[in-house]
Amino acid sequence: MDCIVFSKNRACQLDLFIRSMCAFMSIDDLYVLYKYSDDFHKRGYDKLINKKYRRINWISESNLKEDFLDIVNAFSGDFYLSFADDDCLVKPINLDLLLPFLDNDKIQSASIKFSDQIRYNSVDQKPMSRPDFIQKDSFLLWNWSEQDSDQDWGYPMALTGTVFRMRDVEKHFVNLQYINLTRLEGEMNHHRDANKPLMVSFNETKLATLPLNSVSNVTRVNPHGDVSIEMLNDKYLAGYGIDLNKIVLLQPKLSFFLYNINLEFILI
Repeated sequence: MDCIVFSKNRACQLDLFIRSMCAFMSIDDLYVLYKYSDDFHKRGYDKLINKKYRRINWISESNLKEDFLDIVNAFSGDFYLSFADDDCLVKPINLDLLLPFLDNDKIQSASIKFSDQIRYNSVDQKPMSRPDFIQKDSFLLWNWSEQDSDQDWGYPMALTGTVFRMRDVEKHFVNLQYINLTRLEGEMNHHRDANKPLMVSFNETKLATLPLNSVSNVTRVNPHGDVSIEMLNDKYLAGYGIDLNKIVLLQPKLSFFLYNINLEFILI
């Protein structure tokens, strides 16, 4: 299976994501669509590219929609999966166990982020009620259409950490108008299919989002911390990376967003 990760000015955080993917998930090809605002941040990406990871395809963004569609057209297989550079995988992921659920046309999407312990909404970190699960064992199955559409349990079209059938989403990628990923995801959510009211997930949170900072100019983005992207890039250019093992030990439970974490760095 192929996947894509989006990145802007965050080579240090992207490095953490790539190391976590190498540790916890096997894929065919990873496409990195990256963007930088100046030479300082470009040098961070140059350093990461020079590591010469196998099966990573680097695309410097010039036009988001055109570049994105080129990548989607290059995907092999029947599924779509993407991540952001502030994501970090924290547990082993066997997608071969999850993908058969998408043979059921009533299922809109499959997530690697949920567990039956998730209690707080990622956007505002307010308590949210859990669904009445149709299935609750190693996997969760629920009806997203019966949940609050502003909360994670009722939001089946999140672009990060979610698997879709390519035939379901490719038309949105082509036909919708968007200049950034926040707009694309919002528009996709408006076009979710009422005839596919179900969602499935592992019953174990396998992905953490680290809201350390924001690189978005869009309003109403997820809340974030104040860890400077300049400081992180300085660290990365000096040979340091975020310690993956310390992130894994934190193990998200009540929310898949990890707030107020103390970063530790290692030589990489």
